[in-house]
Amino acid sequence: DRQRLITQSQGELKQSQVEIERLNAELAQKQAEAKTIQVATQQKIQQTELEVTQLKAKITETQNLITTAEAKLQERYLYSPIDGVISALNVFNVGEVIQPGQTVAEITPKNAPMILTASLPNDKAGFVKMGMSVKVKFDAYPYQNYGVFEGTVRSISPDTKVDQAVGPVYKLEIVLKKDYVLQQDQKIQLKSGQTASADIIIRRRRIMDILLNPILQLQKNGIDL
Repeated sequence: DRQRLITQSQGELKQSQVEIERLNAELAQKQAEAKTIQVATQQKIQQTELEVTQLKAKITETQNLITTAEAKLQERYLYSPIDGVISALNVFNVGEVIQPGQTVAEITPKNAPMILTASLPNDKAGFVKMGMSVKVKFDAYPYQNYGVFEGTVRSISPDTKVDQAVGPVYKLEIVLKKDYVLQQDQKIQLKSGQTASADIIIRRRRIMDILLNPILQLQKNGIDL
């Protein structure tokens, strides 16, 4: 029995050694597989990082292209620093070259008073002062139908300029009290460039003084009535 137990124990020991070898072999295989997976994972990570870097570079390149395109698009437009209406346009043709410092357009500020520029002959400027009342008649709107516009002399040029038609003239700026006419209860805005005539009110006299003036002149000349 003793020998049988020894033989049995030896057999079990041998089986255990075989099992250990099998387990060691399985462990080695698992470790090899894990190492292979780790290497593959590291390669995948590196590949992913490379793709991310390439995508970031592509995004940066695209953003630069967008910025350049937006800048070129902005160069196609001119923006006024104020809100208003174009009162004069000096460029009309598509593709026309604009020179440095060239005035492209003139803007009348929104809600700004209408300014009439007038020429005052030198021989009629003796009593004209800033602040005087002005009666304005626009050629496009007969005063018989649309009335006379009220205005005020805002400025007088310090010296004269030669006008080929009337000789030396002063330049006046006249502020109009309204910038529209009424047509069937609808407001029609005055336009830049419209022509008009202006009468400056030098002084006001009573009707009685005007009627009596001839008599006073006769009395002044020594004629009794």
